Amino acid sequence: MSTRGIIAKKARKGYEYIYVHSDAYPSYTGAILTKYYKSPQKVDKLISLGDASFLTKSIGKKHDFDDYAARKKWTTFYGRDRGETGVGKKQISTIRALISRAITQYIEHIYVYKNGKWSHVYGRNG
Repeated sequence: MSTRGIIAKKARKGYEYIYVHSDAYPSYTGAILTKYYKSPQKVDKLISLGDASFLTKSIGKKHDFDDYAARKKWTTFYGRDRGETGVGKKQISTIRALISRAITQYIEHIYVYKNGKWSHVYGRNG
């Protein structure tokens, strides 16, 4: 079973966000975001690539979705690395709406980048 999450950033209007399928708990995804995704440019790049299977400290380059050696080094995206469609970044108006979506979609954690800092704004399991 996976620990699913949402990674979001404050946008001009509302929030842009992506889904991350695995290991979204604070001690992993939260720690990686805080340590390796500090700049707005890197956050923008991460979110621009859409939904991710697994987050690592590096966005990396396109790789075979099933190449587990690459998955340990680079973040694995459904669109870039598996060729899926409909998995790009999404837009939502408020954090409250994002939390409502998380509840209905069984998302365990939400992280939001705003004013140069990450916040863990929702946690179903802590």
